[in-house]
Amino acid sequence: MPKVASSNVTLFKKWINGDSNFAVEGGKIFCTLCMKSYEFKKKWQFDMHKKSEQHLARDKAQSTDRKQQQLLRDVVSWEIRPEVQEFSRDVTMAFLKEGIPLHKLEKEHSRSRKIIL
Repeated sequence: MPKVASSNVTLFKKWINGDSNFAVEGGKIFCTLCMKSYEFKKKWQFDMHKKSEQHLARDKAQSTDRKQQQLLRDVVSWEIRPEVQEFSRDVTMAFLKEGIPLHKLEKEHSRSRKIIL
């Protein structure tokens, strides 16, 4: 039976195999220790990075001393709560009924966002 090609993301997830120091982001491997994104083409490149002095030194550093970049998927919730979605729809409809163009609200966006949230 012929081999089936895997996508890069699938391969990267196999390479990482649950290692919390790495994450797959946008088709690249992100090293949370080095705080860099890498485009590895071969597994040996990934293995070489894991064995590099820079990576190993950061791995041995105390967890309190090391800064760790938060990933977008961990910070942002992609699911909108139903009550927020309903509120947004109601506010949008109210502005449209009154003839207020939504693009004019961009200046007030940050101020109103603080009030809403």
